[in-house]
Amino acid sequence: MWVLRATAAVLFATFLLAAPPLPAAREAEPLPPCPRPAPALFSAEADGSVLLVRVYANAPRDDEFIEIGNRGAVPLDMTAWSLTDREATAVFPADSILPANGRLLVTRNASSYAEDTLAVADFAFESGDVRRMDGGMPRLADAGDEVLLLDPAGTVVDAYAWGDSRYQDEGWTGRTAERMGRGEVALRNRDGNGAWIDRDGAEDWEDLRHHRVGQSAFDLESFDLQGTVTAVLSPDEGDGPLLRFLGSAQRTIELGVYTFTSGRIAGVLEEAVRRGIRVRVLLDGGPVGGIDPDELNVTRDLAGAGVEVRWLKGGSDVVKRYRFLHAKYAIVDARAAWIGSENFGEAGFPTGAKGNRGWSVLVEDEGLATALQSVFEIDFDERRRDSVPERIGSVPGVSASPPLPPRTLETRSDNRRARLVVGPDANLDPDGILDLLLS
Repeated sequence: MWVLRATAAVLFATFLLAAPPLPAAREAEPLPPCPRPAPALFSAEADGSVLLVRVYANAPRDDEFIEIGNRGAVPLDMTAWSLTDREATAVFPADSILPANGRLLVTRNASSYAEDTLAVADFAFESGDVRRMDGGMPRLADAGDEVLLLDPAGTVVDAYAWGDSRYQDEGWTGRTAERMGRGEVALRNRDGNGAWIDRDGAEDWEDLRHHRVGQSAFDLESFDLQGTVTAVLSPDEGDGPLLRFLGSAQRTIELGVYTFTSGRIAGVLEEAVRRGIRVRVLLDGGPVGGIDPDELNVTRDLAGAGVEVRWLKGGSDVVKRYRFLHAKYAIVDARAAWIGSENFGEAGFPTGAKGNRGWSVLVEDEGLATALQSVFEIDFDERRRDSVPERIGSVPGVSASPPLPPRTLETRSDNRRARLVVGPDANLDPDGILDLLLS
């Protein structure tokens, strides 16, 4: 299930007031700019506002990072503050300003960080087109280490210790936090009001969810559905409803699915391309048991026919953002979405009535479909290093698309409200699945 982060548009109006012209010998003097609030200088109060909030230590390439956050309402001058692993110390240069309620991120190589996150770091320990930290370069150990945030007087303001670190001093008490796996990022937890938790211990950092570098952060969103809702059962209905849904496209088709082995579904997508429709498919590049030969044949034929096919896939120095792309959904013309439990193969969508017990729901609602499309765009993004294109082989011969069966399913058009939860982003949101189970 999926969700789109809410946005807001604000309209500004500017008024021009007419006034008599000034004498020719005198020019109008510009008004002085509005002064910005001065950053707070080093003080005990400033110390209490700054925390370590994210640490990425177990990186397969040179983009490990440390991020600090300001929970105060005024910007802070971080000049001469420092980060250390007690082996090397990096110092913030002059005029390093931590925004009010904002963050500063320091990475080893800012270029590598940008490639893996599509974001810009604030400082670099070693290289990249951003400001360099002064002093040494902390090298965070995968198995265990500590990061200390020091104020200009050298006092420990905050600490994070993990794995086999033996640090037991200022800023940290009790056992160390669990070690993060390859490509995983440690995040400081927040309370129910969104404030960072700071008890100087492992519970500040440990959570049911493990975050990987480059993952999205979609919130839960609800929709008052404007269109029809159709429930589909597998194997009872076969592949007819899905074929008909995909065949109705006029402009675009997006498809995100764990595995795809159905030649009949592929035929409908190829026919859509021949009708001038843009078709994009994202698949998991490392399913359990490996990629089925039938799926390789299907995807190569799709790519040869003009379908844009990509795999979500890791590598020796590439972090796969999600352990599995386990979704099964399709979007047509950003107006309707198909969401279900079944992979796009004969077992989930059989030509007869033998196959898996599964379900799907077809929702004809532009708001929901657009939200799901936004998730697809982020996952499919060609700039992502784990979004790998299917190589195009020989162009397949033109195959006839299977005939689309008549519509026979019952639909509902009464007012309904839907909540979309994108996983793992909002799986544990108390207003999502947990709220449904408690009801």
